[in-house]
Amino acid sequence: MRSIGTTALVAGLVAGLACAQPAVAQRGRAAQPSDMSVRVGELARAELEKLVASGDFGAAQLALSDLLDRAIYHSTDKELDAIAEADAALRLVSQLAQVDRQTQGVLLPVLVEEEELARTLAMLVDPKDDVGGVYRTLATLVEAHGAKKVAAFDNLAAAICVVHDRPFSRRINENNAASMAPADILGYYAEHVRDMDIDPRVVPAELLIYVADTTASDEEMSWALQQYRRNTDVGARFFEIEYDEAYFRDPVKNPKKLTESGEFTLQAIKEHGGVCADQAYFAMSVGKAKGVPTAYVTARGAEVGHAWVGFLELRGRRAGWNFDEGRYDAYQNIQGLVLNPQTGEQIPDSVLSMSGENATVEERELRVAQSACAAAQRLGLQRLSRGYAAPTSPPDGVARPGRFTPREHSVESQLALLEAGLRIAPAEPAGWAVLKGLAERRDLTMKQMDEWTRVIDRLCGAKHPDFMVWVLEPMIASVEDTGDQSRLWGWLYTQLRSRPDLASRVLMSQGDLMRRTGDPGAAFNAYIEVVNKFANAGTSVVEALGTAEQMIRQEKGEDRQVVERDVITMYQRAWRAIDRPRQMGGAFRTQSNWFKVGERLRGLYEEVGNDSQAGAIAKALGSGGGGGAFDD
Repeated sequence: MRSIGTTALVAGLVAGLACAQPAVAQRGRAAQPSDMSVRVGELARAELEKLVASGDFGAAQLALSDLLDRAIYHSTDKELDAIAEADAALRLVSQLAQVDRQTQGVLLPVLVEEEELARTLAMLVDPKDDVGGVYRTLATLVEAHGAKKVAAFDNLAAAICVVHDRPFSRRINENNAASMAPADILGYYAEHVRDMDIDPRVVPAELLIYVADTTASDEEMSWALQQYRRNTDVGARFFEIEYDEAYFRDPVKNPKKLTESGEFTLQAIKEHGGVCADQAYFAMSVGKAKGVPTAYVTARGAEVGHAWVGFLELRGRRAGWNFDEGRYDAYQNIQGLVLNPQTGEQIPDSVLSMSGENATVEERELRVAQSACAAAQRLGLQRLSRGYAAPTSPPDGVARPGRFTPREHSVESQLALLEAGLRIAPAEPAGWAVLKGLAERRDLTMKQMDEWTRVIDRLCGAKHPDFMVWVLEPMIASVEDTGDQSRLWGWLYTQLRSRPDLASRVLMSQGDLMRRTGDPGAAFNAYIEVVNKFANAGTSVVEALGTAEQMIRQEKGEDRQVVERDVITMYQRAWRAIDRPRQMGGAFRTQSNWFKVGERLRGLYEEVGNDSQAGAIAKALGSGGGGGAFDD
């Protein structure tokens, strides 16, 4: 893998525009390895060479596991790179041990020779991957292109292997798009690397999975590359596709022109148009054809889903994800979901947004961060394993000072390793997963919980508050003491003044806590505060109204007078306060808080027999008017 310094990434982003040589030579400077790291690397390579000669994977795993533990327990905070050396080697051997003999025989000599390819792939493989499929895919790449060419594109090759460990396709409404062969994907990018907007040789493999997941054919991608050779605006491609309004209004009478054409290709989408799913797929696929990591983002409202595009873009001297293009007004404060093409899981767009932080972390430092977080998890497993004895000496050939104190498999040591790793790479998901696991098992003291809420705020609160909330919500919810949990919700609420959509979610959580712990008055006040303060921020107002309505009915009864005096009045006040969507077509109006609250108000009028008011609201909802003083 290439070092991924800011200079190299920026140069890679513009290399295609200038038709210049790829900026591999402009790599950022990696920190000098520690003496312990050099020694551990030598020991790890010796074990790999033994494995090539013996084929004894069990012996290699035992030796490398011991080496890793010695590195973890006997390194200082300035020698965490030694942990990374042992970690990568152990991962590689453990993964290859799960592969069939034939594939082992083909790949083991290649991976011992091509150390960066081996390290990149071993560190990228996820527990949810089909490990056999990953390495069989690598074998097909090596067979088609040769080991040296694959190694030259090690980041991209690794991404292709983990995405295409199983057959990969993407369903876009009624149409299905299947990927071409993995070897053809690598061949396309190798052939056109000089024309890419982003050089795949300077981008982390973790981000390149959003390039390797292309489901366009070679012909389609070549067309897109030629069509938009000088145009780097991925987001503009979304609105370039004409929306098929006739189909959306009545799909029975007006079949979708794209599907009727019998083709689902980029060229056909450009010619016939489509709905938002097709617009997002088109923009996403064009971006991938030009080497830009892109994602298909979805969200669902009351009746209709929406899709838009996310893409990696240059922001000054840094790289970051843009999720704004095609994200209509009613979706600005709704969490989007993205398919992680490696694991097949739906993840919040905030998690992917945070991953952009890794784009400018040096390759060596990123691996150190990943291994430090993995070591923290390993310490926890060893602490929970009865009878585990920590190694009493460092790796062979490593001297320790007389007063050196080894690490312990304590919560404190876990947290120290986590903080060291996350300070290097705040976007490392494994680190946050370990932290959340500690909180959910209630292994953290209240002091540690307080300290870590502030660590999270320092590392990502300012730039990625939605990610901070994603991490902290389950952690705070795990706190047993009601007073402490309420205090933490209150602290988080004050940190989110600039993000009312997130603040309303936190206030809802605090209300739910009060309701569960026997303080209905405080809970009701929290829900009403959401209604009064955040009617136009996110979707929490709909949930808050529904919960408040339920509490009113439980306390005061279901008779007509209660519904008219307390429930309808509450909904009327809220509906007047909610902004009607002004920049969306009628097809998407039903996604808005305005429509959802108005629809519930219509139902309440029907419940009490006020058909005239119910009809008036139904007419307003159908025409887009009503709900207060609106200007058409």
